[in-house]
Amino acid sequence: MEFAISILKEYPKWDSLSVIKLTAFPYEKEGFKPFSQARICFVQDKGMYARLWAFDVDPITASTPQTLFEGNALVLQLAPGQDASAPYLEIAANAGGVFTFCTARGQTTLTQGAPAGFTLKEFTGEDLQGEYWGWEVFVPLACFRSLDPSFSIQEHQPLRGNLLKVCLDARYKHIGSYNALTCPFGVLRSPQDFAPFVLAGY
Repeated sequence: MEFAISILKEYPKWDSLSVIKLTAFPYEKEGFKPFSQARICFVQDKGMYARLWAFDVDPITASTPQTLFEGNALVLQLAPGQDASAPYLEIAANAGGVFTFCTARGQTTLTQGAPAGFTLKEFTGEDLQGEYWGWEVFVPLACFRSLDPSFSIQEHQPLRGNLLKVCLDARYKHIGSYNALTCPFGVLRSPQDFAPFVLAGY
């Protein structure tokens, strides 16, 4: 079943968007399983906005992109179209705003570095479920068209992807995701496990 991502005309009212829940923990039998969520939308002629957040108290925050997954991080992987071998973008960031941006195909990195117009900001908060941290990102339309020149922000446009919650620190080691991973523990790029998404006009 495809998850519908809304097409909007302007910056989103986040609470009105559907929530993507990262509840798959295939490697954790009784281990640490922090609750994480996301919201994604596309704004006409502009690009994608996304918010990811996790209910971790005092998350471990790596200080460099190279050590990002030694602490708590949230990851968004998204590819235009339906081809499992197609290139995709990957954004990973932590509570301190340390992030990586790349495009990849399979396990291979194609490009590194955020494109022009890209923005990422971290946030924290608290609600009835507890304290949370997260980040909000904007990815320009041109980035998606660099992966697939035919990509357009219109109804029925297909995408594939996954969202991950990761910490490889031995004290709180876990990997959670929206769509369950079938690769060995620690392998974070698994396009064969990407879930289907579709753009919808609501």
